[in-house]
Amino acid sequence: MDDNKQTIMIVDDESFNIKVLMEALADKYKIVASKNGKQALSRVEKNPPDLILLDIMMPEMDGYEVCRLLKSNEKTRDIPVIFISAMTQMEDEKLGLELGAVDYITKPFHIAIIKARVDTHLMLRLKTMEMIKKNQEMINDLLLAQRIQKKLYYEYHPPSFLNIATHYTPYSYVSGDIYKLYADWLSNYNIFIGDCTGHGVAAALSTIMADVILTQHVGDSPSQIMNNLNHTFEENFQSESLMSGIHVQISQDGLLKTAIAGHPPLIIIPADGGPLVMIENTGTMIGVISDSMFDIQETTYQLKNGDKGILYTDGITEQLNHEGNQYGENRLYRFLQDHASLTPDLLLKQLIDDVNAFSQETPPEDDVSIIAFEYMNDCNS
Repeated sequence: MDDNKQTIMIVDDESFNIKVLMEALADKYKIVASKNGKQALSRVEKNPPDLILLDIMMPEMDGYEVCRLLKSNEKTRDIPVIFISAMTQMEDEKLGLELGAVDYITKPFHIAIIKARVDTHLMLRLKTMEMIKKNQEMINDLLLAQRIQKKLYYEYHPPSFLNIATHYTPYSYVSGDIYKLYADWLSNYNIFIGDCTGHGVAAALSTIMADVILTQHVGDSPSQIMNNLNHTFEENFQSESLMSGIHVQISQDGLLKTAIAGHPPLIIIPADGGPLVMIENTGTMIGVISDSMFDIQETTYQLKNGDKGILYTDGITEQLNHEGNQYGENRLYRFLQDHASLTPDLLLKQLIDDVNAFSQETPPEDDVSIIAFEYMNDCNS
């Protein structure tokens, strides 16, 4: 049935040419014809064909102009166009191809050549449409994964003794970063941020696995959390997926406990205006070594009223500018020192503005996650 055939539109002001081409191609393809450019454009807009055979020399509107208009219309620009013309100069063929035509055949044409080239371009068209369909299916799957992953980044209402702000920018549809904020039954507030190797689906699945472990072990200490994560990653991924991470636990009286596994430091901004305090990495990345060798230590720090903390993934410090330079740790530290008085939400907003100004709109090459918190408890002033 014609409904199952690919459609070719012939655009030519000469009835003889249309008749010859129809007789040559009608056994294999559905053929529609237009005798001028205006009529062709109207029909293509309503029912786009799979390929257009387009004459150049036509009254009122020549084939070049028809091609220009087709390629400027989002709905019709991907339809392959083959010019068929008595114009044999190389400049004519060059212009046709520059306008977006896929081929150029000179008159008098040979039916065998017409058939061969039409077959080739329609086969490519079919393959292209199949690829577009598969790509769209993949994008739809990634968008679904994105929606699922975003549900991981929920925030329990922070306690009265903490003011918290977050920033999260995935590199692509799905992210290799994860953060989680939650209270436990001991009235501590917990902040976790992790960065899995890679950016794609595998990294996203790793973040989901990490979220499951964190949910199952609410109430564990930071070092226990890291050990549980390492056990799960090492057992299930066998070094195929790794994660750096930092877990911070804060009690109402300001006692901070943290464990850091191959991750950038926790930065403390003292309320008294003193220098930044760096709480450095205390263990290897999660998933690298077996449980028996994974020994991660906790660090404690006594927060005072107004002290702030910053947790981040390295996507922010590794952001490049046009010259290929990284934003870097030193620039980050200077910014935080210079803007120490800002509230967490303003601090993050202005930090992202500073990174964007530095990058000069260079696209990021990694996920970016940042958490800022401020301890607020007058008892520890």
